[in-house]
Amino acid sequence: VVAVSRASGTLHHFWAEGHFAEGLIGYAMGFFAIWWAWMNFTWFASAFDTDDWLYRLTTFVQMAGALTIAAGVERAMTASDFGIVIGGYVLMRIAAGSQWVRAAIS
Repeated sequence: VVAVSRASGTLHHFWAEGHFAEGLIGYAMGFFAIWWAWMNFTWFASAFDTDDWLYRLTTFVQMAGALTIAAGVERAMTASDFGIVIGGYVLMRIAAGSQWVRAAIS
């Protein structure tokens, strides 16, 4: 929610400055990163009913990744610097991948 809110606020600034098309491209890229990573998390969470300490730890790591994306989405949209967003996305995907591997093993 924080990441989408920050992206929306930045899109509003682009719109107010008359650069809506530029802002929309950055917004779409940032929103896709947020949506895709979180959609995969919710898919896993609804498919497998795990509730132990390791699942909670990886969920915490995924939330940290989402907050990292939120921290970088404004810079990604204004300066085309997606480094922080990519770092947060990778963090979320590593945690999600470990959960999928764990589910496959068990």
